[in-house]
Amino acid sequence: MRRATLRDMLRATLRSAALMAGILPAVSALADDRAACLEGALHPAVAKDLGMTGKYHHEVDPAIEPVCLRAVNANPEDDYVLYAYGRVNYVMGRYGPARYYYGIGAQHGFAAAAFSLGLMYEWGQGAEQNLGEAVRLYRIAAQGGHGTAQALLGDIYADGRAGETDLASALKFYRMSAEGGDFYGQWRFGLAHWIGMGVPQDDATALYWFGQSAGQGYANAQYDLATAYQTGRGVAADPAAAASWFHQAAAQGEKQAQYALGLYYLAGRGVGADAGQAAHWIGASAEQGFAPAVALKERMDAGGALPFAGSTELEAAIEGLVRRTFE
Repeated sequence: MRRATLRDMLRATLRSAALMAGILPAVSALADDRAACLEGALHPAVAKDLGMTGKYHHEVDPAIEPVCLRAVNANPEDDYVLYAYGRVNYVMGRYGPARYYYGIGAQHGFAAAAFSLGLMYEWGQGAEQNLGEAVRLYRIAAQGGHGTAQALLGDIYADGRAGETDLASALKFYRMSAEGGDFYGQWRFGLAHWIGMGVPQDDATALYWFGQSAGQGYANAQYDLATAYQTGRGVAADPAAAASWFHQAAAQGEKQAQYALGLYYLAGRGVGADAGQAAHWIGASAEQGFAPAVALKERMDAGGALPFAGSTELEAAIEGLVRRTFE
């Protein structure tokens, strides 16, 4: 056998370099497809695990679909890519493919995929509604630490949709979700303590969890925190703080908070009296169909007199803002 000369080795090296010159750009392109797909289609809560930003559903651009498809073909076992492509299909209204790609991830125990597929079963998207299957998938997601899945399991057990009402299980899942940092779970766990659902009524605990959720920007928690400051329940009454929390929730489109803020502007409570601002916020609430706001707006449009500061009517309306049920 002829021994390889230095010239042979140099020739082989140059041949390999020529091949790699063609291969490396292709490999790089595949990596770029994966990164672009994940950044463009992962939910932010999932993307942060990879040091990415991600997109909420309304931000996902369907134009990313061919990029994600190439990423799936190049990475058929990558749960992040499969989940991202499932989201793209969901946003495009292609529920069959969305269920398929979510399903692969769910089989692997990928929490976000199991949760997303569970929602589709609960809502009957792409197949007949099946709450039992949704609960099974939520449990997979919950075991993987998915806070919203834990909270939704709490809801299902709290209202008995999976059979009999089971408050102990509901509270277990609410606690898991709240302690894991999920804003919805924090609000629900706080609300359970606020109204004494399955636990002794505990204003301090309720307000703590309302505060945690409200601090993450959750409008329902902001609303309930506002009513606490309005009534002085568990905290010193503070109309300005109440108005501030109502405003934060109203700015996010929470219709009850918009109505509440309108009443506060009518009464000059915690804010300066301002009929223009009152009309704006009551009108915004009425546009969303909130019945008390609709009635008041119709009265305004007909030229009727508005409730005036200090009137029994206005005070009764403000008193009626306080949540009393587990909704």
